[in-house]
Amino acid sequence: MKVYYLLILNMFLLFGVNYQINVRHTGSSKQQLIQNGIKILVVSILALVAGLRYNVGTDYYNYYISYEFFKTSPLVLNDEPGIKIIARIASYIFDEPATMIFLAAVITVVLMTVTIIQNSDIYWISIILYIFLGCWHGCFNGVRQYLAAAILFAGHHLIKEKNFLKWCVIVFLASMFHITAIVGILFYFFSKTKISIKQVVISIIVIYFGIQAYDLVFNFIGFLKSETFDFEGVGAGYLTNSINLFRILVAWVPVLFFWIFNKYYDKENDKFRFYMNMTFLHAILMTAAMNSTYLGRVGIYTGIYNTLTWPLLIDKVESRSKKILIGIMMIFYFLYWRTEAMGPSLNNFQWIFQR
Repeated sequence: MKVYYLLILNMFLLFGVNYQINVRHTGSSKQQLIQNGIKILVVSILALVAGLRYNVGTDYYNYYISYEFFKTSPLVLNDEPGIKIIARIASYIFDEPATMIFLAAVITVVLMTVTIIQNSDIYWISIILYIFLGCWHGCFNGVRQYLAAAILFAGHHLIKEKNFLKWCVIVFLASMFHITAIVGILFYFFSKTKISIKQVVISIIVIYFGIQAYDLVFNFIGFLKSETFDFEGVGAGYLTNSINLFRILVAWVPVLFFWIFNKYYDKENDKFRFYMNMTFLHAILMTAAMNSTYLGRVGIYTGIYNTLTWPLLIDKVESRSKKILIGIMMIFYFLYWRTEAMGPSLNNFQWIFQR
């Protein structure tokens, strides 16, 4: 855990320097230069730590030993060829499994963090939430699915621009890494819905029927992946075990915060409505998937949007209260991160140089 704590400390130190630069050099060219340098450092540190890990994450070893298969097996469009393309590129750079894993991590982290910086109203809060919500260390486990989520997230501006055809292309590219990225089509339509009590009622109904429809969902995913799920053999618990209740409650925190203080927000503002709806969708999907850890991985695609919703929610809070709220929020999400990152596959961090 020492590496994680040092990384978090570095993030806060860099953001502290950024704050001081804002105070002392407002509007100067030097301010812009240093701020851009800090942003590059933030992205680089997060990407390099993720990329240079060794045997950290439950899927690491499986990807490591599958490298030869990935780089030599044929590229079939309906067989998630994305990771195979990365493996082939890795073989030209430095032909070993660690290169593939390094490239996958760097692509994922850079796409997500750069998108956060470009879209956040308070980017330092968003970056800290990116870590504390588990979106950063999550890519240590679900390598292909996080690559798919990063592609969707990086292209989500197309939804805001109402460009459905180009968004479908992004969904298609993401599905080349993980077929479940097809859920991105839902983002386009749900994010445009009007925030209202009617939306809440409909969502409750969707959650209820979603919980009842697991067999249908598994059959659909099995059809897309051309495989049948085994509910009796090894790994069956992953399909049928419930999601940690704390994870579901955390998904609802920004939604509840919004409804408590909803009178202060402009629900017709396109940017606010988009991110608030994506946060609401995340809570709905996590609740609907509460009885299956496997289905709960849909949160990989939606949880990242909370990093951009919270700054919008905080923005309307009075200055002194805002500082208190940010402090409480950081402590709360830090404790959540601690519970998420304490597993044995993540806890014992090793560098690639230590293998």
